[in-house]
Amino acid sequence: MNTINDLPEAGVTAGAETATELALPESFWDRVEVGPGCWNWTGALSGGDLKYGYFTIWNDGRPKTWRAHRLMWTAANGPIPEGLCILHRCNNPRCVNPDHLYLGDHKDNARDRKEAGHERPQHGGLNFAAKVTEGQVLEIRRLSGEGMSGVALARRFEISRANVSLIVNGLAWRHLPLAG
Repeated sequence: MNTINDLPEAGVTAGAETATELALPESFWDRVEVGPGCWNWTGALSGGDLKYGYFTIWNDGRPKTWRAHRLMWTAANGPIPEGLCILHRCNNPRCVNPDHLYLGDHKDNARDRKEAGHERPQHGGLNFAAKVTEGQVLEIRRLSGEGMSGVALARRFEISRANVSLIVNGLAWRHLPLAG
């Protein structure tokens, strides 16, 4: 069970009505863009298909990394019951607004993922997790055909060498033409 009780700079604030009333470290709030709807996480993001925010808190020299929305839920509502997930009403994985978060089980989570269209990622530029654009893919293929190395391409486009290889060999972005 995730609890916030061990956190030296944070604690549960029962009945908090505004963002500033939630007792979380200032360094957490520095990474939240509070809006009238979603409160978008602007800090580090996970590497999966859904880009969830994450935040690390140090306690007695030991790091504890949290998904940002789970930390927010815990600060606003207390511990997350075992076996339950924190779901987003807004279907925005970066949102940490406690009014947009709710408890659900794994079946609820799977249903929400499917309804939000996150179950099967869209291909190419329609995939919200795409690291490059279609134009960049064509440029990577052109430059590779001209002899630029995979390492140089990876650095230039800030992607992994594995992604460069998948793009150049037509195993990713299959709907786009290979360099001729």
